[in-house]
Amino acid sequence: MQALPKPQLRGLLKSQLQRQFVYGLIFTLSITGAWKFGVMEPKKKKYAEFYKNLDVQRDFERMRDVGVFQSVKPGGAVGEGW
Repeated sequence: MQALPKPQLRGLLKSQLQRQFVYGLIFTLSITGAWKFGVMEPKKKKYAEFYKNLDVQRDFERMRDVGVFQSVKPGGAVGEGW
């Protein structure tokens, strides 16, 4: 018959905290990597694509023709008193 192993009476908290720290570090790094490559990289690609095709002058003219601006009337005429 084999004897049962002795329980760890000294340093139990220290050994458990060390193990939990390692598990927490691995978990944190894996979640961080998943967030970076699963969320942030696609978002950066979308922003780069958006700004690569952005035409600021065309957007201004579209908003001007809709009447968004108070200082410029649709069609390009400058408003009264400006």
